[in-house]
Amino acid sequence: MTKQATLSDVIYNAAEQAFEAVVTIQSVRGPLRYAASYHAPMTTEFEQAASGLIDRAERMHKLNRGMRAVSARRLALPPMARPRAGRTRAPRWLDRFLSHAHAA
Repeated sequence: MTKQATLSDVIYNAAEQAFEAVVTIQSVRGPLRYAASYHAPMTTEFEQAASGLIDRAERMHKLNRGMRAVSARRLALPPMARPRAGRTRAPRWLDRFLSHAHAA
């Protein structure tokens, strides 16, 4: 393993005959979580399954592939839009949209 990785929510999916888990890899951008699966029989030793899950997640991380989640704290969100001074009702386009939706 090249990076620090942890497993959580490890399950065995009998239909797919695979271990599945969320693997968290610590990177310079912060923790990245990957949904990983490792195809093996249910009798596989946990250490082997864990190693396979982490290897799969590290491969996805290295190739920049797979489903991953970034901590919401790491995202730069734009500032909230502030209502203009004096506006007391919804914009006209919203009134029209709501009146058409109500008519339907």
